[in-house]
Amino acid sequence: SSLQQLKRSLRLVSCVSLLTRAMAMKCVLALLLASATPAAGQATFLGRFSVTSQTSSYMSSSMMVAGRDGQMHTQTHEVRTQVDHNHGVHHEMTTESRCTDGHCQGHMSMLSMPEGPSRYQRMRMSLRELLTRLTETRYRQPLQPASQPAL
Repeated sequence: SSLQQLKRSLRLVSCVSLLTRAMAMKCVLALLLASATPAAGQATFLGRFSVTSQTSSYMSSSMMVAGRDGQMHTQTHEVRTQVDHNHGVHHEMTTESRCTDGHCQGHMSMLSMPEGPSRYQRMRMSLRELLTRLTETRYRQPLQPASQPAL
């Protein structure tokens, strides 16, 4: 992973030192291709504001318990969760299983829903609203009649 990052950095340095336009275009294409293949768990910026990311987690527990039959039994509990954020859509898949002496029961749940606007988009929207309010109040103020001098 660090070797790949070093290679990408070296490509970037060599790209900056290029002088011809054709070579610069080739270099930009090479950088785009290099950045289009992220390592697992990294976020990739695909366009102006869309982000693709993936996270996963795994939890397992195992214990010995005394059964009604007076024997000791092995119980395990596993939960796997995978979350993807892809172009403004949140996908989540959870698999859970409980086993006693190798006899398992489990379930899987999937959730997909659109995400709200990103933090940057919310900031842009609130700035736009603020500017709209400022310009509206400035131009909508009632005109004060000019004071007439006393005759």
